[in-house]
Amino acid sequence: MRLVRLSVLLCALLVTSLSAAITPAEYQARRAELRKSLDGVMVLFGADEPDDMHASFFQESNFLYLSGWREPGAIMMLTPQTEILFLPARDLRAELYTGPKLGADNPDAPKQTNFDRVMPKSAIESAFLKVLETSPRVYTVPGDSRGQKLKSLAIFHDEGDAAQAIARLRMVKSAAEIDLITKATDVTVTAHLAGWKKTSPGVWEYEVAAVMTNVYFERGCERNAYPPIIGSGPNSVILHYMTNHRRIDAGEVVVADVGAECSGYATDVTRTVPAAVPSVTKSSASSMPLVVPEKKSCLSRDTRACTLPDSVLFTIVVGLAMAVPINVPSLFQSLRPGATETSNTVKNSVPLKSTRSLGEDPVGPNAISRI
Repeated sequence: MRLVRLSVLLCALLVTSLSAAITPAEYQARRAELRKSLDGVMVLFGADEPDDMHASFFQESNFLYLSGWREPGAIMMLTPQTEILFLPARDLRAELYTGPKLGADNPDAPKQTNFDRVMPKSAIESAFLKVLETSPRVYTVPGDSRGQKLKSLAIFHDEGDAAQAIARLRMVKSAAEIDLITKATDVTVTAHLAGWKKTSPGVWEYEVAAVMTNVYFERGCERNAYPPIIGSGPNSVILHYMTNHRRIDAGEVVVADVGAECSGYATDVTRTVPAAVPSVTKSSASSMPLVVPEKKSCLSRDTRACTLPDSVLFTIVVGLAMAVPINVPSLFQSLRPGATETSNTVKNSVPLKSTRSLGEDPVGPNAISRI
């Protein structure tokens, strides 16, 4: 029976992974929709290869949203009439360390990138000057020095905010995007349950973090949505504590702020649990009348987009929850063998508005989608 259940679970995970992929056609459709709204030229710069070998390359998320392209140093130019991807010249010596890259001179470049035209990065200025002749406005991402440098060639043209224009598209998610957000949320909930089981006096914070992150890495999520935060005792009230290098003691609470990112789509979940079930104090339990109404109030503001399980032990409430552990014994019943825990779920029948802008930085404390 256990083998049958395991097979069903593996099949479900495989189907989710396959169905959640963003297709080249969807990336192309996003660009086509954006180009319809332009009254000029938009130039977007992808992320560069990081200088620090401790940091892995991650594509700028506006760029990724429109292209799906995951190699460094690229530039995208969009107009109502055309789309061009500019690729940097290959550095064969550097590729010994970072892996082979696609060059603009490759005859298969348009097919591999799914762009109408692919040109060498060295041609960006001449191509930009040419399209300026018929483009009254230039769209770049505010704060991107590379875009501002290029914009200096068009001092008499109006300026447009590329990030704002793209954000309007990203506010409504496609079915594939909702699948990825749901996947990220589901595996994050599974990770938190595994972390709660690991949490006990004598365990180090980084051990709990390792258990949690391994859960979603093993389920096909490539990155942490943000550095995992496991704060015990005095560390539990530090909002962005990321050291994770303290041993958990009895009588303490442990804050776990950990989320998965799957194919560029992230979820953000924070929960606080006691280091051991008997260690919940009377003062902690007495805080429940304060937090539960706040939880219900938060949920009542938009119950269409998400639902939460009733067996949640502790709900983080901004400005209150970091220091207030809530004793709900029913939660620990869900940790018994054979028990299940439902996750935050997104209803496909309702367009999901992203609470995170097109970029690395969230625009709210509960942002769930990076792109």
